Amino acid sequence: MIRSIVAMSSLALYVLTGLAASAQSLMGMALRDVPPPAPEVVEMWRTMTRLDIAAAHSLVNDNHPAALPEVGDAAFREALARAHELALSRAQTVTTYEGYVATLQGMMNALGDPHLWARPLAPIGYPDWAGIVVSKRGDRWLVTDEDAQPEQSLLGAQVLSCDGRPIEELAREWLGGFKAVWSIEAQQIDAAPWLFVSERNPFVTRPQRCDFSLRGGRREQALKWRSVRVDQLVPRFSKATGSGAAGYGVRQVGDGYWIALEGLQSQAATVVAEVRQASQKLHAAQFVVLDMRGNGGGSSVYGRQIAVELLGKPYVEKVLGSLDTPGATPCDSVWRATPDNLRQLESYPALLGPGIGAQQLAMFRKMAADTKAARAAGRAFAAPASCQERWSATTESRPTSKRKLPLEPKLFLLTDHVCFSSCLGVTDEFRRLGAIHVGGATDANTRYEEVRARVLPSGLMAATTMMALSTGPIQFGPFVPAIKYEGDIADTPALELWIAQLAKTP
Repeated sequence: MIRSIVAMSSLALYVLTGLAASAQSLMGMALRDVPPPAPEVVEMWRTMTRLDIAAAHSLVNDNHPAALPEVGDAAFREALARAHELALSRAQTVTTYEGYVATLQGMMNALGDPHLWARPLAPIGYPDWAGIVVSKRGDRWLVTDEDAQPEQSLLGAQVLSCDGRPIEELAREWLGGFKAVWSIEAQQIDAAPWLFVSERNPFVTRPQRCDFSLRGGRREQALKWRSVRVDQLVPRFSKATGSGAAGYGVRQVGDGYWIALEGLQSQAATVVAEVRQASQKLHAAQFVVLDMRGNGGGSSVYGRQIAVELLGKPYVEKVLGSLDTPGATPCDSVWRATPDNLRQLESYPALLGPGIGAQQLAMFRKMAADTKAARAAGRAFAAPASCQERWSATTESRPTSKRKLPLEPKLFLLTDHVCFSSCLGVTDEFRRLGAIHVGGATDANTRYEEVRARVLPSGLMAATTMMALSTGPIQFGPFVPAIKYEGDIADTPALELWIAQLAKTP
């Protein structure tokens, strides 16, 4: 349907130019050797960019709760207006696929919520690379991987500046404008390996010479950019970001037990079942760890179910409220009542299936019924978009590790910088329940929930919006551990020894 907007002749041109660009990358040609695109190709890219900007803006403006004044998020509405204006300005200069991608990605990144993104369905498979991978460690940018001869090695060097600009300034422009919300440290860490990878974004100037601090001295070095397959960089990036991979399941670790929960999708249901089966062993252990390294979210219900198995339903509901009774938790989700949001909400019972539990399915059905009733009555939201009194009443009991747990073992919560979305909800709940938070600081979230993606009119890119809000604070997280782990958080054996020692500390 939406692809019919683009004429077949333009689509054919796209295929031809795309093949030409791929061939250019495969042969490693320098950019100066590539002839300028023909006028009709330029017009095609600008037309598709404008069409997709309009669609992405409409997707957010017509469905996102914060786009309405009654939510009271003027900062979001202003950010949306600025991002739209900047994207339209950039669209006037787009001449290539790379420019098209950068324009849409920059627009969505400017909204300040990692849930809101634009991603190409045909990724740039052959970016240019300067041969080094950097990691962000505190306020330092360190070379942690490279493709260089030993005598030219920069491994372990700190990047100081490039082309006369401090590295932090360059990173904020290049990465903060297109790949990360720069105010959140976890996102800087995640984006850092891209610093010396160029997807030929025409709106940034890639560096040519950089200054490094290495073994007490300084070295200035020219960067040698060359084409590389992006799948060859992915393993390097995973290592550079220092994230962990918890896996799934329950296992004994010395005198304690380890609950590995790397995600909150369907595999998490198996972990809940294992926790239930091992309940007596868990309660008799010296310590219990909920390991959420690498957890990017899903459904926080699985975290709540694990909490109930460990701590008992009465205690959990006393601290957090009940999921079984709408309105019993401090701030229930409130859906913006639009046709597309309602269709998505009505699809959830079939999508989630019986694994999530009959009570939660009933909750989704009620939310759909409330949203449908709001539409019929001409209301913008399925329920009032504020519950500040209820939120304020629970603020004093929020994050604490001093609460007396109905559990003899010490309860640890382990996170890294990947923790996002529903993982943040589980982190918040376990901290409130009294778990000792250890590991690395989490990412941050906004109060807006329930992401939905849509393919844009060109058929080349997908973008997202949010559909509901939790009427608590506008930003949720980052959560900083009570005890930070300074080692390699991907090293599970070392972490196990470290936590075992913590468990023995009074």
